[in-house]
Amino acid sequence: QPISSNHNEFIKKYLETAKKNILDKLRVLMAVNSYGFIFPIMLYIKLVPNLKDSIRFISLVKKIPKSYKLFKTLDPMYEEEICFILTNQEGVITSISKSGLTTFGIPLSLTYSNKYNQGGSKNYNQVYVDIDKMLNIGSLLKDFNFDNAYQINQMKSFTGLKMTMNTKSLKNAFDDYIETLQEGNIALFNALYGKDNPIDKEKIFTDQHKVNVNMIELNFSTDFESG
Repeated sequence: QPISSNHNEFIKKYLETAKKNILDKLRVLMAVNSYGFIFPIMLYIKLVPNLKDSIRFISLVKKIPKSYKLFKTLDPMYEEEICFILTNQEGVITSISKSGLTTFGIPLSLTYSNKYNQGGSKNYNQVYVDIDKMLNIGSLLKDFNFDNAYQINQMKSFTGLKMTMNTKSLKNAFDDYIETLQEGNIALFNALYGKDNPIDKEKIFTDQHKVNVNMIELNFSTDFESG
């Protein structure tokens, strides 16, 4: 959670330097819902003078609808579901969207966000986290290499890079997570896997997920360091 954990520091730096990089600009970012899943939003932050408090920050937030095209894909077979996965620079998965769990079986218990208690107000998703055992995106994408310049450049392009994802190794962790939900957070379980959306483990845990990978690199030194 590189933004939320440094939120006050970003504001402090802006007040000290008066340099702005994110104010007065419409940006696409990720928000976290009460269950701990991320979703894309449009964010606009503006500074306005205020007689009582000198200045105030005003933000306008809008959830991005599913119909909004964030990326362009070349093949309709890659457009069935959009999954957002946030990683750090080492590839450790920090957060996932709901489809990361329902489509690929990635439980929140294996993400670094779990360390920061992004699991809802009742803490049903929070368990002990060993950062050395966190899930790395490189372990899921076949033939992916962070040192491969061609792959990285293609992922950063508008069309992305077609790859194959292997999620077979996630089955045991998924089963443990689902058991935890059934015992402590049945509301979330029913929201994810109601009678109209049963768990299809054969479809989820396979080494043949065809995915189109788009990468957005967030540079905190330029985007958020000054405010």
